[in-house]
Amino acid sequence: MNDQERKELVVCNKQHALQLKEKSKLAEDLIWVNFELVRENIKRIKAFSAANESIRAELVSVRQDLQLTKEDLQVRIQWLKEIMHLTTHNVRQPVASILGLSNLLEQADISVAEERVIINYIKESVSKLDSFTKDLVKIISLASECPIEKVSLPYVINTTYY
Repeated sequence: MNDQERKELVVCNKQHALQLKEKSKLAEDLIWVNFELVRENIKRIKAFSAANESIRAELVSVRQDLQLTKEDLQVRIQWLKEIMHLTTHNVRQPVASILGLSNLLEQADISVAEERVIINYIKESVSKLDSFTKDLVKIISLASECPIEKVSLPYVINTTYY
């Protein structure tokens, strides 16, 4: 190898060394940028995780509220069914009595004394209807002011109405 070739080889090696140095510096910069990106991503993951935990806790709370609402609605529905049953029973009996007694009044062969007895029975049935209606209004009014809880509605009505 002659001097000229050696000089060219030295220059080429220097250029190559310079390129390696630049590439090494570029690699260091890229490593540093990647490191910063990893740190930034970790921060984001922690933020998302915290937000996710918050959403999870809120979801649990909403589910509990929904369960309580569902239970409350079931109690209210049961209460309404009991009110409907008692209303049907306590209204139908006096109405049936009034209908039967009014049919007796339509008969031509009853005496005035029998008419008075029948009218008194009608008044008694109407009084039962009136009393039950007032009690029902009180019960519903009280129920709207108080939280619903499981009670035996027939027991409450039977002990207050009869």
